[in-house]
This record gives sequence, C-alpha cells and structure tokens, in this order.
Amino acid sequence: MADQGRKNFSDKISETMTPDSHKSTWDKASEGASNTYDKAASNLQPEEDKGVFQKISDSLSGKK
Repeated sequence: MADQGRKNFSDKISETMTPDSHKSTWDKASEGASNTYDKAASNLQPEEDKGVFQKISDSLSGKK
C-alpha cells in the first residue's frame, strides 16, 4: 500500500497553512509542480492501492 511518488499528506496540510505571502517564488513554483504531478498520480493510481491518507486527500481535492 505504498503511495510512492505521491505528495505526503502532512506536506499538503503544511502548504495550505502557510500563506502565499510568506512563500518564496521557488516555494510556489515547487508546490505547483508537485501538485500537478500528484494530481496526475492520483488519477493513475488504483483506489485499492492507495493508503488511508491518500484516499482522504484525494477525496478532499475532489477525487473519487
């Protein structure tokens, strides 16, 4: 049930708690790239292979 390649749930929470005004341009670009990758990975990864936190995260972001 490894969520290899997926963004860590705690990282997602941390990113949303930090206001954009406190993030560097690099942080914003990095988050954008990793968010795009994570969305693609969430669409490709079968539900039965997702861990509990990935299921919750995908559910909160509008996925299944």
